Amino acid sequence: MSRIGDAEDALLNRVRTRFGAALKHVEAIPSSWDTATIKRMFIGTPGVFLSWGVQRGQRSTDSTAELVVLWEFDIVTSHEGKEAPRRRGDSRAIGAYEIVERLIPLLHGWSLPNEGTLQIETAENKYSAENERNGLTVYGVLFSMPMTMDDSGETPTDLDDFIRFYADWDQAPADGQLEAQDHVTLPQD
Repeated sequence: MSRIGDAEDALLNRVRTRFGAALKHVEAIPSSWDTATIKRMFIGTPGVFLSWGVQRGQRSTDSTAELVVLWEFDIVTSHEGKEAPRRRGDSRAIGAYEIVERLIPLLHGWSLPNEGTLQIETAENKYSAENERNGLTVYGVLFSMPMTMDDSGETPTDLDDFIRFYADWDQAPADGQLEAQDHVTLPQD
């Protein structure tokens, strides 16, 4: 398994354990949001959504590279009432402020096994008119962590042979209408 995937799982499990039933969803999402991602986040409120990115490389050799990776936790709340309960919470749901206030000390300075130690970078209000229209309050908490990537020269052995290729082609102009589909099954020896 991927070390990035293992680190992601460890972070998600730590948050789930700390918050328990106070959060409806704790899951990984892509770092770029589209309409489907926003809908998924809305359905999962209150929730914490994690994405991974790379800030910069620090040093490298022929087979290793040390990177500063970024783990962004997006705290998302919604509420039937006005905007204040999304931030402050009420008797029915945890608010964004409380999630942020618990999340930062939970993760800042925590060392992932066989990896680096998380350091808080920023906490920000991710207000946007679209989030407001959707009835969401979103805060982002960004942590950095050094990770060493190395090429051990091993080839994954748990992958099956590449057998099938599928592609849907939406050629210019991109209009959502498929012009062609390819489904190829490769011969096996």
